[in-house]
Amino acid sequence: MKHPHLPYCSRAHAPLQSMPRGARAEHGERGVALILVLVFIVLLSVLVVEFNYETRVEASFALNQESEFDLRLAARSAVAQGMSLLQQDLLDAKEFGENYDSLIDSSRWSDGLPFQPLGDAQMRTTISDEFGKINLNALFYLEDDVQKPRVWLQELLLTLLTVRAETGQFENDPKVVSDSILDWLDFSETGDEEERDDGAEDDFYENSEIPYACKNGPMDTIEELLLIRGMTPDFYYGDPTLDPPQLPLNEYLTVHGDGHGRININTALPDVLAVLVDHFGGDPADAGEIELQRSETPLQDVAMIESQFGVFLPELLSGQQGQGQGQGGGNRPPRPQPGAGATSNETYDDVFVVSSAIFRIYGDAMLEEGVARLETFVLRQPLDENLLPGITTDQIAHTDAMLQATGVSAASPEEQFRILDSKFIQ
Repeated sequence: MKHPHLPYCSRAHAPLQSMPRGARAEHGERGVALILVLVFIVLLSVLVVEFNYETRVEASFALNQESEFDLRLAARSAVAQGMSLLQQDLLDAKEFGENYDSLIDSSRWSDGLPFQPLGDAQMRTTISDEFGKINLNALFYLEDDVQKPRVWLQELLLTLLTVRAETGQFENDPKVVSDSILDWLDFSETGDEEERDDGAEDDFYENSEIPYACKNGPMDTIEELLLIRGMTPDFYYGDPTLDPPQLPLNEYLTVHGDGHGRININTALPDVLAVLVDHFGGDPADAGEIELQRSETPLQDVAMIESQFGVFLPELLSGQQGQGQGQGGGNRPPRPQPGAGATSNETYDDVFVVSSAIFRIYGDAMLEEGVARLETFVLRQPLDENLLPGITTDQIAHTDAMLQATGVSAASPEEQFRILDSKFIQ
């Protein structure tokens, strides 16, 4: 009989403690099993996610390695093509008895090669003549083991930096930059370097945020300019928005040029020609006339410079004027020996060459995943044996380690090429 105040409880709704002991044990075991299954699923999920992540990382790493390999291969191939162009130019010159290098040679080496496919990558070759630039490592020369300034080249550098600062409206002081470059390069046998008025020695650089020493020796790369007092990235890289664009300084300056500082008049950029004309007493605007004439008829020897361009360079002496009769008449001091470096006493032979021996090759590679550049400086067998004294032993030195790192052959079987420097930029 139902109690009037208690709810009716059927057997199905009986409390757990009223269940038989065997039923309660079976119910507990099912709960533990469920928990174990859930833990297993969680662990399995973690393992799957981890495996999936590692797989994606490894796949990405493998893809990056493959992309890097393709980029490097394309860049090396582009450099090899550049060397082939320069070799063809050498063969053509020998066949036709020419001993000059110009921007309109039959091989068209100066045009390089446009982008072309290599597998999944694209490659491009660009070549420039290092003898068409101002060689910073020639700003000094040794005479009887004493370091002396090559004054005309130092003044040419200052002129170039001054024009650059004015044209690009940079706040950089060109005299500070120039003097600091000279301090960076010069050395003293006693080790007691004297700082120029606007230059910098160890005291300046050791007080930098990241201290370092002044080089006091030849530059290994042109990028060392970025370490020098007064130089800034903007001033180094120039202003591409100008018309014509202002190129980076490595297009006008080099550390791989002629050891005597001579410049190939057939290949020098218009800006270099302009400062040359300006420095030697002419109108910088006349550099355009020199550029036009050489684009039609390259100069085949230095003796042609006076007859074709002497009027634009009134302060230069003829190589045949040993008594120092200048272009404009009047007496001048006796002709100095090559490299003596006295301003306004230089001869055409001291300042110019018409052929070259060192070239910079850019091997550019491009993929969807990235871009790379192999910058290589090569010494090619000179067309003019007179260039050999201007090539130092340091310039022809190369190491197995460097060659192994770049993968570029050191020289052809005929020893027509030597790798001076090579590095990847990626």
